[in-house]
Amino acid sequence: MKREPIYRKALVAIIAALCFILPNASAQNLDKGLHLIDMDQYHNAINVFKDITKQAPTNADAWYYLGLCYSEIENADSASIAFNAGLAADPKNPVNVAGQAIVYHLKKNDVQAKATFVTASRLSQKKYPNGLVSILKGYAICKFPIDEFIDGVYKKAVANDVKNANIYLSWGEIQYNAKEYGPASTAYQYASNYDPKNVLSHYLLGKMYNAARNYSQAVIELDAALEIDPMFVPAIREKGDSYYEMNKFDDAAIWYDKYIQLTEETVSSLTRYANVLFFAKKYDKAHDIIAKVLKLDPNNPYMLRIMGWVSYETKNDADGVNALGKFFQIKGDTSKMILPLDLDYYAKLLQRTGKDSLAVIYYQKALAADSSNASKKKNYLETISDLYAKQNKKVEAAQYLERTRQFRTGLDGSLENKIGKLYQDAAQNLVPKDSLQKKAFLLNPSPAFMNF
Repeated sequence: MKREPIYRKALVAIIAALCFILPNASAQNLDKGLHLIDMDQYHNAINVFKDITKQAPTNADAWYYLGLCYSEIENADSASIAFNAGLAADPKNPVNVAGQAIVYHLKKNDVQAKATFVTASRLSQKKYPNGLVSILKGYAICKFPIDEFIDGVYKKAVANDVKNANIYLSWGEIQYNAKEYGPASTAYQYASNYDPKNVLSHYLLGKMYNAARNYSQAVIELDAALEIDPMFVPAIREKGDSYYEMNKFDDAAIWYDKYIQLTEETVSSLTRYANVLFFAKKYDKAHDIIAKVLKLDPNNPYMLRIMGWVSYETKNDADGVNALGKFFQIKGDTSKMILPLDLDYYAKLLQRTGKDSLAVIYYQKALAADSSNASKKKNYLETISDLYAKQNKKVEAAQYLERTRQFRTGLDGSLENKIGKLYQDAAQNLVPKDSLQKKAFLLNPSPAFMNF
């Protein structure tokens, strides 16, 4: 009998081992990608699922999760390509049909989106236990209101697999979107009961308590999530939100700092961090973070506003003038979005950079926008008077100073002397320097002089 070469036996053994290892490695990568989705790190998750689909192009679930990531970042075209590839790999799998429904929603066709969810619900669920969950998840992503259809899907999913925590997590999100916080809380607690180590159940419950303005209870749930996974980024961010809403800005800044170190630097995450730093009066750090945001989004009005405020506090006056100047160009300086503080900071920055004429204009706008505050009004009037005097506009300076009389009781000799001196200086400015002209002028003062 002819003996089989030993290298052939070795090759068969290697192939057999690879047949076992490759699916196992794919499953491990799938878990890694799912964890990144839970962490809201969609761009990193996309890279993981792309690798899986290259290695296993017939893996319909991997295509679904890839499309889900694109949906979360609102890239409808890429999401559609992924879901279509998943359908081609397995036309009977309902998850990618549910994915297509999400794409219709992203493309503003909610009628077709809901019809497609119905189509997904009619496909076989026994072979695909995630089918109904994908419909619930899709409804949550689309933020559709609770209706008879989705209520039926939820009940059917529970009947099929009562202990599946993902059912309750998605149902809780649907209730949360509807601001039905009681049912949402119940759903998240069910998820926790059936899967005590499920970090999402505590995180989403904490998020719900934040939305319900029960911030101390939110911190308790978020701490429970972080006890399960100390590096769970969304819980770290949400805890920062809790402290921010409780006006504990120093604590909020600590948790946002942790959040930024662990997550992708996006406009949204950096904006949130910069806002917290500003209210914590950590102005230098806030300035650096806002500069990063404006590199990513140069016309971000909110960040331009905060950059103006922060720059004044840190004496980065040129940055402040540029930022608020651009802010007013984008929004206009009379829109409802404009705050008195915007006008105040811009006026002070202009004054500090020697742009006195423009500073006067914005102090006048600030005065008109915030005239109810007596102390501020008095300061604005005095500042405008000083700036006019500096520009040798003594009449205007005197007139603004006269308006401060309303904030004094009785006669203020110092104030009256200052007003009188301004008018005197204004009169002397009208007197010609030439001696003959001066003599004629004093005999017949100009009408302008007589107006004083």
